[in-house]
Amino acid sequence: MTDKNRPDPSADRFGLRVLPVIAIVFGLLSLAVLMVQAPRIWQQIDWLGRFESRSIHSAGHHLESSFLLLELAVLRATDEDRPEIGQLRRRFGDLVAEIDALKTTIARPSYLGQAQLRIETNAALAAFASENEKLAVYFMLSDDALMTALPQLIEALEVVRAALETLTDTADRMVQQKDTIIQEDLGRSLLLLVSAAFVLFASTALLASVFWRISRINLQRARENRLVSARLETVVDTSQDAIIVTDDAGIISGFSRSAEQVFGMASSIARGLVIGELIFEMDGRALSLARMDMPDVERVQMVGRDAVGREFPIEVSLGTALREGNTIHVFFLRDISARLAVEEDLRASRDKALASERAKAHFLAVMSHEMRTPLTGILGAIELMRTNTDGRNIKDYLDILQSSGELLLGHINDVLDLTEIESMGINLTERVFDLDALLADVTRSLIPAAERKSNSLMLHKSTEQMGWFRGDPVRIRQILINLIGNAIKFTNDGQITVDVDVAPDTHGLILGRQRIEIQIADTGTGIAQNQLDRIFEDFVRLEDTAARKTEGTGLGLGIVKRLVDAMGGKLGAESVLGEGSLFWISLSLPPVELPTAVSEVLTDPSDVPRSSVLLIEDNEINRFILREMLQLDGHKVAEASDGSQGVEMAAAEAYDLIFMDINMPRMNGVQAAKAIRAGKGKSAKARIVALTAHVFDHDLRRFRDAGMEDVVIKPLRWEGLRRVMRGTPATTADQQPDAALGAGGGALPPLLDRDVLNLLHDTLGPEKLGSLLDQFTTEAETALSEIREGLHGPRQILRDRLHGFAGQAATFGARRLHSVLGTLEDEVLEMPPSDMERLPDRLEGLWNATRKEVRALRSLLPASALTAEIRPKGPLRDANDPRRMI
Repeated sequence: MTDKNRPDPSADRFGLRVLPVIAIVFGLLSLAVLMVQAPRIWQQIDWLGRFESRSIHSAGHHLESSFLLLELAVLRATDEDRPEIGQLRRRFGDLVAEIDALKTTIARPSYLGQAQLRIETNAALAAFASENEKLAVYFMLSDDALMTALPQLIEALEVVRAALETLTDTADRMVQQKDTIIQEDLGRSLLLLVSAAFVLFASTALLASVFWRISRINLQRARENRLVSARLETVVDTSQDAIIVTDDAGIISGFSRSAEQVFGMASSIARGLVIGELIFEMDGRALSLARMDMPDVERVQMVGRDAVGREFPIEVSLGTALREGNTIHVFFLRDISARLAVEEDLRASRDKALASERAKAHFLAVMSHEMRTPLTGILGAIELMRTNTDGRNIKDYLDILQSSGELLLGHINDVLDLTEIESMGINLTERVFDLDALLADVTRSLIPAAERKSNSLMLHKSTEQMGWFRGDPVRIRQILINLIGNAIKFTNDGQITVDVDVAPDTHGLILGRQRIEIQIADTGTGIAQNQLDRIFEDFVRLEDTAARKTEGTGLGLGIVKRLVDAMGGKLGAESVLGEGSLFWISLSLPPVELPTAVSEVLTDPSDVPRSSVLLIEDNEINRFILREMLQLDGHKVAEASDGSQGVEMAAAEAYDLIFMDINMPRMNGVQAAKAIRAGKGKSAKARIVALTAHVFDHDLRRFRDAGMEDVVIKPLRWEGLRRVMRGTPATTADQQPDAALGAGGGALPPLLDRDVLNLLHDTLGPEKLGSLLDQFTTEAETALSEIREGLHGPRQILRDRLHGFAGQAATFGARRLHSVLGTLEDEVLEMPPSDMERLPDRLEGLWNATRKEVRALRSLLPASALTAEIRPKGPLRDANDPRRMI
């Protein structure tokens, strides 16, 4: 654009300043005119609206009417024989009244401006009144005289008529003149009003135009400013580095979004602070702008402090600029905590790798030394036996071979145990065992080793009978052998004492458990206090005289610690150097109170024949629990999720036993049992056992009629399950859940049954139990929602939903909820509508209480994600198959 075409900014600014002033002045003048003229116009319009100008016409017409009526009355009186003189007098009185009314109208202020016409009208009115007074003389006569004077009265009326016409003509001219004056005045006022309104409108339009132009200019400037600002903000905000702008004194004036994230404070708070409050040197000194601004300084590692006082490493670079004579410093910062952490991890990994190499070298050195000794003994004994020709000392040689072989086997077992634990973890196999028998067996087996070193080994128990427990007796035996063997190894001519105590566990995860405390004390060499923290590490052998004299890989205590941790127990040691040591373990195990008959079932499941089992159950959790119990006893298990699938599998495969749930989708348990019995499949003759949450007498008959040989109530217990697997009919306790769970009297059953939960915990382990409890909570919420939705549907469907929910509750020992659901299931078909409406609230209140207990228990169990393990790994798999996940 050339200079000629470019608008003059000064002229544009002058127009934007002057035009609004002119428009405002004219607008105010127009507004003043409007304010003055408006009341006057309103008054004139009001005058015309009230028809005040028509009042003289009205008075004149009334006067003419009264005169004509009087004249008509006089003419009639002349024609009548006996006229009504009173009427004549009344008509004359009306005429006189109208004359007075006309006088009053003419005298109004509205007509004061019409002087000439007012004089003429008054003169005509006076002439008319004078003639009328002449008529009054006639009406002052008596009636007879008035009758006689009627001809003269008629002549007088003709004279009055002429005066009346003159009066009305003058009055009409007066009214016309008044109307003309008002209309002309109103026209002028309206013209002035319209002109003022036009000027006001024009002023307003001019102002609007000026303001619109100003707004357009401001919008354009604001758009340009926003564009520039947006570009700058984009550059600053998209920078990975935090940007801080300060003046020469270090006062912060700019704080980018990345800086807000790095320092954890809003820019509004940071502005006004001194940069030295956020950044300082590595040695704690204040930030030096002079050093940062040196040409050879690019990036400097410093320390930043965020809003909460946390200090973290940062990398800083500085840029300086001059603007309008002021110095501006721009700091570019980057949090390098992650980078330093990665570097530290790399160093740690390097150190760990080096330590691993050293550990391997140490391991090889230790194992080489420890295995060389028994091998030397074995080879030496063999050489002696070869050279021995007379057969003497053969027993001594054999003893050397046996002890050296046992020592070598112990070393190898330690290494294999550690290798297995490191690669596969620890698999605990829980079963019922007699603690008294285990303790007696371990101490009895170690007495010869103790006596070889002239030691006495004694077992002290707090009670004569410790009882039966559920746990892994093999691992507990391994722990005791390691600890007692270690005490024997470091004790000569001394005493080893094993103290055992059993007491209720009041701090454990599951109520009803017992805390087993075992202490192994010796009078051996003891351990220095500074060595106690290292004794449970792998390959650790203390560097003292007594340790060097004993054989060992240094793996035993490390393995013990891993085993105790896997069982959720505690392990510790106390020692006084030169006096002896005390090792203690603490385990929490569930006790088992068993009558003799049940004891045979639990402690010796070997007499239960291994069977192939078809489990038909629609609830995933119930299938998982029963599958785990069956597979732990060595049975092969196939699963079906509904009756229809179960019938197909029973027809295709021969099973020894079929567990049949009753309430299932597509085909229920009774229908499925009938179909299996009626078919020609391979399992048509298999035993079928019903699984249900509760059963009534009529249900037992219905199940047997369908071909089911037995009924077992959920939740299943080991004794009931093993009786069924043996072929023994289920007992009454198996078919009465309340009795089996210990209910009695009229007291409410507990919310959660600890025996059922202990069984699940011991069978499945804490992680799987926790996962199942989570799934139970979710499915229970869904069941409650379906029950509420089914209130107004078919009662049989609602009954099936109650039954399904009762089965879930029974599986997890939610006894009170299970009991109420069973009662509702029995009553729902004939339940009154009023009770039906209250049913969901009743269940939700009970479920809320149960859920609180479940959550409290769940919080004590480890978090895990084991949902995938709930599903079967295959149609059939042996319990001893190493691929099976337990």
